Amino acid sequence: MQTGRVAQRAGVSTKRKTGARPVSTTMSAQQRWSVDGRCLRAGGGTARPPVIDDFPSSISVEQVQCADPLGPSSRGGAGPRTLSALFLSIQGREPAETHTLRLGKVFSRRLVSLPRFKLWWMFPEQGSTAGDVPPETQLLLIDRSGPGPGEEEYVALLPLSKGSFRSMLSGGSTAEPGSSGDGGGDHHLWLSMNTGSSKCQLDCWDSALCLAVAPDPFEAIRSVVANAANASPGFRTRYHKAVPEAANLFGWCTWDAFYHKVSPGGIMRGLEAFEKGGVIPKFLI
Repeated sequence: MQTGRVAQRAGVSTKRKTGARPVSTTMSAQQRWSVDGRCLRAGGGTARPPVIDDFPSSISVEQVQCADPLGPSSRGGAGPRTLSALFLSIQGREPAETHTLRLGKVFSRRLVSLPRFKLWWMFPEQGSTAGDVPPETQLLLIDRSGPGPGEEEYVALLPLSKGSFRSMLSGGSTAEPGSSGDGGGDHHLWLSMNTGSSKCQLDCWDSALCLAVAPDPFEAIRSVVANAANASPGFRTRYHKAVPEAANLFGWCTWDAFYHKVSPGGIMRGLEAFEKGGVIPKFLI
């Protein structure tokens, strides 16, 4: 797949100082993004509230598109189907190991977050405002649908790891992430970037966040992941990976059975129980 650069950053120097923020003129109305003053909008109109209000001027935007990994649209139409997304790049005031930025107020009916609560583990969290977004959120899906038919709209936000830094989302008030001083209706969304080392300090955080909008939640997630993968050599989508043979076998995850109490004796007793039941796992974790 090749990224379709439908808009280039305008007025952005090598230090990513933000100038005019461009708008695509070749996307469909559903896919089109725009920056109207301090409002980030999706859908090409002003009938709905913006996706993000009080959007910072220090953010540079770039709209991209790639081929849909599922192929032609199932809704009809000829030719290959494309998926669009928006990359956000942030210019800091000075080099730093960590940079935290308030993205602005998020308008949502409901949302689901995927935060990392341990080094190796994530779980879903549901809510209705940005204040419900936990720290270390790795993926955010926002339902902005209206009350009537044809008013479905979902926005997916994917913080990216790129080069020497990684990004994450969190909710909070206008004052700081994790706080609740404004009340539930005024909670804002925050973006944090971190290099993990004081010896690596940056003032430019390129393509730190990817956003996509669609009338279907699965399409929104597919759009944001496909475009992020298309712009990065680091990973591919599941549509372009071979399914391992183990996926067709019955296996046993001992962690789900024992958690911290896993032991050799417990594993052997479990295998014996499987055998007595006439079922033999083909692989073991």
